[in-house]
Amino acid sequence: MRQARRRMPPRASSRRRSASAGRCRSSWTDRSGANGLIGTELAARSAPDGYTLMITSTGYFTNEALMQRISYDPLKSFVPIAKVGAVQLLLVVPAESRFRSVQDLVAHARAHPGKLSYASGGNGSSQHLSAALLATLAGIQLLHVPYKGQVPAAVGTSTGEVDFSFAAITTARPLIAAGKLRILAASGASRSASYPDLPTMAEAGVPGYAYVANTFFFAPAGTPEAIVRKMSDAIGEVAREPAFREYAKSIGMEPDFVGHEDWRKTIASEREQWLKLVRDSGAKAE
Repeated sequence: MRQARRRMPPRASSRRRSASAGRCRSSWTDRSGANGLIGTELAARSAPDGYTLMITSTGYFTNEALMQRISYDPLKSFVPIAKVGAVQLLLVVPAESRFRSVQDLVAHARAHPGKLSYASGGNGSSQHLSAALLATLAGIQLLHVPYKGQVPAAVGTSTGEVDFSFAAITTARPLIAAGKLRILAASGASRSASYPDLPTMAEAGVPGYAYVANTFFFAPAGTPEAIVRKMSDAIGEVAREPAFREYAKSIGMEPDFVGHEDWRKTIASEREQWLKLVRDSGAKAE
């Protein structure tokens, strides 16, 4: 989770300021940890004056089900400003793995319940929940091996410590290029812009599968509506810039801007979708 302080919408990824955002400076504070909980609770206590924004991901919703207690209400403690993009994960196996397809993995898991292992960056991480979704939809039992971070999880997969994992594109790309990982599928509902020839999980034999990690902008509850609208409009301008779209592609993000007005209509249903996924997975915080 990151905070942007002062009266300017986040740079998102473009280094160019949006004209409508004004000529104000911004500063950034990284408050990651506990799946984003530390930064989120800090941002919730910030003054609702337009000087503090929060950039976060799906942990904003999943922590409610993962943690025994959180001090913020996902629907009341913040005002949704915008969603800017979605990051797909890649289902990867060691380069020398005998598994050549997702169907090979699923067939093996069905024949050996609880034996097929996968790595994640920790309980409740995107890598954990994406594999839990696979287990639910395919009706299989998998062995979860949590690592201390997504990079160690990807490295552990590449050395054969586990059978497979879901990995962010930026994490997996160097290992793929080095010939240490092989990709079987992408996690989104549509094909990855970074790997357009790669099938989706649904195309690879798991109907209904779709998992992406979104990037969200929030402001503390009570932030004036006029400021929220201005922020949303400015972020939307940046999100449509070619420079942003090129940057997003370089980090495996697929731009998908949803502004304040539209997102606030669906945020409650999105929360329920994430809570259901966590509960179905049985995941708990470490």
